[in-house]
Amino acid sequence: MEELDWKNLKIWVTPMTQEKLQYCIDSGILPVFITRTLVNSPGFSGWNGTSVHLPRLAPSGILKKEWAYEGTLTQEEFEAKYILELNKVRFGEIFEKLELMRYVSGASAIAFMGFPDDKTDILAGYINSLGILEQEITEL
Repeated sequence: MEELDWKNLKIWVTPMTQEKLQYCIDSGILPVFITRTLVNSPGFSGWNGTSVHLPRLAPSGILKKEWAYEGTLTQEEFEAKYILELNKVRFGEIFEKLELMRYVSGASAIAFMGFPDDKTDILAGYINSLGILEQEITEL
């Protein structure tokens, strides 16, 4: 067995669509869903609560509600609060598990998939700013 090193993970971000999901599957990329719930998401609900569903990396439900639905937060306020939420995440532990799943599945890389209001671009920028991965997270 090869030595696993999560620091070498290749991760992309991409919008969550059926076409992108199929592209990932066909290309040997492990899809990982970054959204709080997939329950009412046609074509994605079966992934809810599985090991490839990481809701804790998505903005909290309260934060999304204040920004996307109630409009009580500006974009800048939303981003600042989301980053505060991300400060509590233990990325090393998450990336260790993702690297193991990538290896076991035979995938070449991982794609973080989310809806537009899940703001995976902010997540990618935050992780990139930490400098914990050898390769920056970019758009697929």
